[in-house]
Amino acid sequence: MELLQKAIGTLLLALLMLSILWRMLLPAVLRGLGVVVEGYVFDRGTRSVRYGTVYYLSYRYDYHRKTYTHNQRVDEDTFHIWRDGGNAEVRCLPILASIARLEV
Repeated sequence: MELLQKAIGTLLLALLMLSILWRMLLPAVLRGLGVVVEGYVFDRGTRSVRYGTVYYLSYRYDYHRKTYTHNQRVDEDTFHIWRDGGNAEVRCLPILASIARLEV
């Protein structure tokens, strides 16, 4: 039983490390392999957290006749720039179009 607990702990730690690594590499992967499509910022919002306020934009885009919707954290200045929404460039991966970022 103790061996199983250690294995599960090691697996969870490895998954956490992979998640952190993916978040760090995602911008570079999108820059290198992504395609730019037209999207639309349709909403924005804030959330209070312990250390201040988190700002995010909600956007959607179409790729190969399928619509995707995401929220993306942004800084306060970017948040205010998009107060009225509007067209925006979105970079997504052609092989997995659900992975995308606003080009802000």
